[in-house]
Amino acid sequence: MTTFADLRDRLKSFDVKKDAITVIMKKKRQYIARNVDQMKHGETKHKRVGIGLYRSETYKRMKEQLNPLARGTVDLRLTGQFHAGLFMEINDPVIMMGSQDTKAPGLEKKYESDFYGLNEDNQYSFNYDVFLPDFLNSFENGTGLKAG
Repeated sequence: MTTFADLRDRLKSFDVKKDAITVIMKKKRQYIARNVDQMKHGETKHKRVGIGLYRSETYKRMKEQLNPLARGTVDLRLTGQFHAGLFMEINDPVIMMGSQDTKAPGLEKKYESDFYGLNEDNQYSFNYDVFLPDFLNSFENGTGLKAG
């Protein structure tokens, strides 16, 4: 028979923060893929649309042909190297994102790094569809208790 002391000990042994970080790092590819998709649509983490606008109408039209999803706004994609170089690190308690592409510092300065991270809708979807199922599984495995 399980006692309250047993339950307390199981819960005390579960490190919520450590397990959350572990799950986030395990799911970072999905997070980055959602961030890339958001960029391809010209969306930032704070605004639904609008990483930036092109100064040249000719360049804008060329970019619209290459990627109609961004609707003529900056999508940070031409060669694909910036998107391919995206990475995520956790420096407790902050999730840091960047790109290993050589153009990253200039783009970060120009657009104030507003393109790294998920907007509210995408973050909500990531939390509930990707992160939470694995985190609850980790909780159940770590404590022996059912989460739901």
